[in-house]
Amino acid sequence: MAATAAAAAERTKVYVPDAGAVWLAAEVVESGVVEARRPKNDDPGDGPVERLEVSKGDSASFPLQNDLGEEGAEDMCALDYLHEPGVLFNLRKRYFRKLPYTYTGSMCIAINPYEWLGHMYGEETGREYLWKARERLPPHVYAISAEAYRGVSKFEDARWIGEDQSILVSGESGAGKTETVKIMMAHLASVAGEGDDVVAKVLQSQPLLESFGNAKTVRNDNSSRFGKFTQLEFALEDDDAVTLVGSRCRTYLLEKSRVVSQAPGERTYHCFYGVARKNDLLPLGKLRYTRESDVETTKIENVSDEDRRERTWAALELIGVAEDDRIALERLLGAILQLGELEFLAAADDDEDSSRLASEAPAKVAARELGVASGATLALALTERTIRARSDVYKVPLDASKAGDSRDALAKEIYLRAFDWVVANINASTTSTAVASPRVVGLLDIFGFESFKVNRFEQLCINYTNEKLQQKFTLDLFKTVQQEYDEERIPWTHVSFPDNAPVLQLIDARMGIIDVLNEECMRPRGSDEGFVSKLNSIHASTEPYVAAKLSKDQFTVKHYAGAVVYTATGWLERNNDTLQEDLATCARDSSFGLLALLFAASENEEKKKNTTSKATTKGSSRKRGAIAADTVSTKFKAQLGQLMDEIERTSVQYVRCVKPNTVKSNAAYDAPMVCDQLRCAGVIEAIRVSRAGYPNKLPHGEFSMRFARALIVSADSSIEVAARELLGDVNSYAVGLTKIYFKAGVLETLERRRAAALAASATKVSAAWRCFALFRAYGEARRGATLFAARWRSLAARRAYVKTIAAAMIAQSARRAVLARRQTADLRRHARASRIAAVARGASKRRRYHELRRAATRLAAFARTRAAAREYKIALAEAREQAKLENQLEAMQARLEAMEDANKAMAAQAAAAQEEDHTSAEVMHLLQQLRADNDRLRKEAATLKDENAALKRRVSDLEANQSMRMDWLAAARQTFSHPQETPSRPPPVRPPRPAPSQTAATDDRRSSVSRFANVVASLGFGATPAPKGGGVGTVVSSLPATPENKPDRPTAAKVSGGGDKRRAPHIALPLNRFWQDVPAASLEGALPRRDAEVVLVHLKVGGQYLCATGGPVEPPNGGGGGGGGGGSVVASSPSKQQTPQDEHNRYVRCEAPSPGDDQQPAGYRTAMTFRVERVDDASEEGLARCKFHLKSELTGGYLCVGGLFQRYCLVASAPTRAEATTFQFVARRKDDDDDDADLLATSPDEYDSTTPRDAASMERLRARQLLVALRVVDGAKMGHFVRVRPDAYVNVAPPGSTAVAKGAALPPDDRVTPLLSVELLVPLQSYEITFVSSQLGLIVSKTMPLRVVRFKDSATHAPAAELSGRIGIGDVLITADGRDLITCSRREAVDIITSTRPITIGFRVAHQAQDLLHQTPTRNNNNNNNNSSKPVDLLTP
Repeated sequence: MAATAAAAAERTKVYVPDAGAVWLAAEVVESGVVEARRPKNDDPGDGPVERLEVSKGDSASFPLQNDLGEEGAEDMCALDYLHEPGVLFNLRKRYFRKLPYTYTGSMCIAINPYEWLGHMYGEETGREYLWKARERLPPHVYAISAEAYRGVSKFEDARWIGEDQSILVSGESGAGKTETVKIMMAHLASVAGEGDDVVAKVLQSQPLLESFGNAKTVRNDNSSRFGKFTQLEFALEDDDAVTLVGSRCRTYLLEKSRVVSQAPGERTYHCFYGVARKNDLLPLGKLRYTRESDVETTKIENVSDEDRRERTWAALELIGVAEDDRIALERLLGAILQLGELEFLAAADDDEDSSRLASEAPAKVAARELGVASGATLALALTERTIRARSDVYKVPLDASKAGDSRDALAKEIYLRAFDWVVANINASTTSTAVASPRVVGLLDIFGFESFKVNRFEQLCINYTNEKLQQKFTLDLFKTVQQEYDEERIPWTHVSFPDNAPVLQLIDARMGIIDVLNEECMRPRGSDEGFVSKLNSIHASTEPYVAAKLSKDQFTVKHYAGAVVYTATGWLERNNDTLQEDLATCARDSSFGLLALLFAASENEEKKKNTTSKATTKGSSRKRGAIAADTVSTKFKAQLGQLMDEIERTSVQYVRCVKPNTVKSNAAYDAPMVCDQLRCAGVIEAIRVSRAGYPNKLPHGEFSMRFARALIVSADSSIEVAARELLGDVNSYAVGLTKIYFKAGVLETLERRRAAALAASATKVSAAWRCFALFRAYGEARRGATLFAARWRSLAARRAYVKTIAAAMIAQSARRAVLARRQTADLRRHARASRIAAVARGASKRRRYHELRRAATRLAAFARTRAAAREYKIALAEAREQAKLENQLEAMQARLEAMEDANKAMAAQAAAAQEEDHTSAEVMHLLQQLRADNDRLRKEAATLKDENAALKRRVSDLEANQSMRMDWLAAARQTFSHPQETPSRPPPVRPPRPAPSQTAATDDRRSSVSRFANVVASLGFGATPAPKGGGVGTVVSSLPATPENKPDRPTAAKVSGGGDKRRAPHIALPLNRFWQDVPAASLEGALPRRDAEVVLVHLKVGGQYLCATGGPVEPPNGGGGGGGGGGSVVASSPSKQQTPQDEHNRYVRCEAPSPGDDQQPAGYRTAMTFRVERVDDASEEGLARCKFHLKSELTGGYLCVGGLFQRYCLVASAPTRAEATTFQFVARRKDDDDDDADLLATSPDEYDSTTPRDAASMERLRARQLLVALRVVDGAKMGHFVRVRPDAYVNVAPPGSTAVAKGAALPPDDRVTPLLSVELLVPLQSYEITFVSSQLGLIVSKTMPLRVVRFKDSATHAPAAELSGRIGIGDVLITADGRDLITCSRREAVDIITSTRPITIGFRVAHQAQDLLHQTPTRNNNNNNNNSSKPVDLLTP
């Protein structure tokens, strides 16, 4: 055990080099063997353990690991061991902890997290970094910008002594340089912003530059293809506050070649795509300059091209660019794309040195957009080149390839000048003119070091810039180290550091790469190979330069970040970058104002340069030639020199941006890639410089605690003495004022000695601890043995005591058991005797009960027979009385006709006597006698007419009462003929006897209003008039449409088969408003309460109706439908047997409604009508107790579950109620959160049944109308719900939940169970008929109001379709075309009716007809007139 602890303590944690991961964290197991962990790129863990064999080396080959903690070191200068693997692993730990910023001294390293960490940015956070010390806050780029702001706002003795600042942000493409610059600009603007307008312009200038200078590359979707140096201007205000007053921007080396060509997967500049996607004439996939790019990408950083274009043009408007200029800029971008469509071919005369346009149409379009005079002018400028030689001017034709190069050169030059124009507008808008000499904070967003497979002229310029910046960074770092050593008073000599001066001399010194390139460009026949050949001959012995052995156009430069192989193909052309004079002249002469302005400005600049050149002292010809050349490299060198001069006079802060991976993932860390970037950024070199002197350091106190005590040095010794005792060699360390500094490898040696000392001490401590633990275990064991012996003796005594107690209890229980058995035997004997006596008494009582029951049954049957016989005799007597009255009426009519004939004869005689002109007294006396007889006969005729009318009314009442009695008698006979089928039905209720007078009969009718009629009246439907033009519809016969009883045309309904022409109940088609849906809350009151009541219903699903088709069902023994259904069904022949085909024809289907016609006036409506027959269940309450059978009015059969192929369809073929399926309505449960007023819960007394309700209230009522589901409550499919199959057949299916199947209400959110809508028959109170023919065909009363007396059935009068089934005898004419007929005289009313055709006449039912749907006993009430208008409350059970 001691050996294992010692081995574990001796293991040293080091970093070992690795080819794949650069460095691996490992522990030394033994000499030459380590256990390393290889982490994965996308896993924050340490990775699996690998056992590796390594070659022996010094301590520098295997640097020691640092204790990084949970979040790593915030400042890597504070690491105990500062080396490359320590930096690499520290950055890795912080990256996976979502901590992108880390300090290295004054420099900030920012790793791109590839996600927006919003919690790290904000105004409050920015102010904390401005006012708090840097050490008190976690690393942040805000600390760099805050340090710069403190530098410009420095005061001394109330005097502003602020210094200019610079922040250099570098890194490769995709490392987040542009985003970091924007973050720091936003921070500076928020803490020093003067006004919203200035801040907005400064901040919006960056996205504007991104739109014109950024593009998608393989490495980055929003890569800056130019360098920019943005200088924020600060000034002192009156309140001694330093505020932001403006900014100015300078750009470097825009990548013009991207305008005309892009690599696969890349795009040109963002602005082109925003303009092209708005213009249908610029198809990106077909244009030469964009078709090779990634046109499928429409969003960059979640911003679409269209939105970016809108933001760009809004930013142009913000900085003051006029609307005309914005429109012109958009046109200019489109013209550049159109210019690329020009194609060139060899000339027609086969001259390879000349060319021509392949098509003139693109040239015309490009010339129109560019403002050139014509397409031919533009083509001539592109295919010819003007050469001036002293006083001569030559036109040299260009071949197709060079013509294409001229086209591309013009496009690139136009875009470069447009970009410079945008930058100039930004500077003009944001630069402060009110402050003479403001302090500035410069933000340099420059391209990082680049090394590709093929490196061209642009890569040389970029790497040249980075060499300059690296030299500045190294010098600043060396000064920092020197300053620290001076403050600690450490004697030191000059420390060598990586100096890249030879590389800079190779590039920009006399006869360096730039001078040789310019000289080769000046030669008439200069070439790229000649340029490389000169470099090889001049710099063959220069250390940073390496000539290529196999290629004539390649050479290698050893940069600080590594060797780069450059390919010099096309360098002379790129360096010259001069536009042909013909193309420049063509652009200056353009009618397009913006294009002419861009090239006119450049011409003025060239004139100034020429004037300046002439004014200078004449020098050598080489110098004049170099000035006149004005190449790209010369201009870039001058710009870079100016930039470095400005940076030199400022205080510089550094930000190094690092790209963690190439897949743009926020959870991947590519260690080799990060290490390469750290080397290219100079971070590793800076660490190497620091390690060249004293790379490791420790405070005095920490050195004493960590090493002096561990290695047993005297506590009274000073730091110098302790260091000398531990290290010995005074040249390996240096003691400062507060810290002790170590040479490379010294601290690692001390750590190993400390680990060995701690391991030896650990062994001694472990031995002492084990001895103490054994002594303590022995004492505890001895105490335990003593306690165990005491408890064992106690347990033995307890067992003996318990055994004695148990024996005593057994003896007592045996005695008590004997006594209990004796008592139980006595009780059983008494119980058996009592049971025998009870059985005997029960048998005697049951015999007596059955005898009394049989006697009562016989008496009840005899009594019912006597009652039925009395009713029959009364009905027979009334029929005889009716026949007698009819005979008397006929005799009185004959007598009246005889008297009228005699009167006419006497009048004729009187007329004849007058003609003969007899003037005798006898004739006069006879005439007077005739007149007297005539008056008497008139009075007798009037009396007879009154008696005739009274007799007719009496006959009508007698017929109505006789019909009702006949129905009750038929029901009673059916009950006596099938008593076994309905043993539990109550005896039929005796119908009311006819009242002695017409008034009493009318009052009885008003008092016997059906409950459903009151429901309809309370809901506001009762007084709604029928639509004009026959909206009422024809009357439905109560019999099914069979060949035996189908009428020739629609006629009035026959009551009980009689020939009465009284008004039938008005029943409308399913398509009009008089079939109304019943709310679920009203179903309980609207359904029948007893078996004697009948309700006809329609069942509707989604606007279609359930209907049963087929012929009538044959009842058992050829009788009517069993069970007292009360339906009028024509039975088929008893000998006819039902076939499977007949059963199939009675299936229930769901079909759309269609109105009846002459061929089928009522059959289809009857097919949709079902009769509800109640099955009482007193055990349940509410709507659940309303269980019923459904009987088809067409087939006469009850609905049952079954049918063809066992599909469990509904079939209307059950002949009796015993075979029928019982159903139940289930309403959807109301949501408890509904706080709206329940319209259905309002008291019906608050409604007026004679006045239509408010339309808005009706709409709310319909909106709250609840649907119901139809559930089977018995049989094999109990708990299933009725649904409609895809083939329109109706079957049953299980519910969506078990609770619903057991009888629970449907939940509010149920969407599985099919719902139905229930419709009931609604009687009318008024209706309208439109008459077209000249004659109404009606006989009306002679007194007001006008009542219908009878019809004229002649063919010359109104068609029967306007009369039959709509107008009833006794109905009152109330309106004619909207005019009131009640208040008019009879003559006026007749004139109104006969004046116009067509005419719409409104009728009112003469009296409240007996409700045929609900027949209830008449209630005698003395206040019928007062209560008749109030509806009965059916909503509350």
